[in-house]
Amino acid sequence: MMGLTWGKKYKISAFLLCIMGVLVSACMNKSASGQLSGKSKHWEVTLAYQYEEAKGSEKVTIKYLGPDALVVGPVLVKVRDNVNITNHQRVMLDAKGTATVETVVQENANPDKKNVQVELEWNGFKEVLSLK
Repeated sequence: MMGLTWGKKYKISAFLLCIMGVLVSACMNKSASGQLSGKSKHWEVTLAYQYEEAKGSEKVTIKYLGPDALVVGPVLVKVRDNVNITNHQRVMLDAKGTATVETVVQENANPDKKNVQVELEWNGFKEVLSLK
C-alpha cells in the first residue's frame, strides 16, 4: 500500500513539473502579431507588426486624405511605441497618395504594442496620430 502512494506522489510531481515547464517556455517566447490603425484630418495610417522572440518586422502604410496628393513632398514617418522609435524614414507618395514602409525591428524590440504614435511631417506641416 505504501509503495502505491509513494508512486502516485512522484507521478503528480512529474506532471506538475511538466506543466510548469510548458508555462515557463510559453512566457519566454515573446511572439506577437497584429495590426493597428489611426486616422487624422490629412492621413490614414496602418501598422502591421510581427515579432518572433526578440526580432520583429513592421509594415507602415500611410495614405494622404487631402485632395491633391501630387503636391505632397517627401513625408518623414516616425513610429514610436512605449519604449523607443521603431521606424524613422522619409518616403514619397505614389499617384494614389499612399506609401508603404517596411522595416526589420532591432533585437531589443518591444512586442507589446501600447501607446503607439506615428508622427508625419510634410511640406512644413506635422501631425501625430495615436494608433489603436
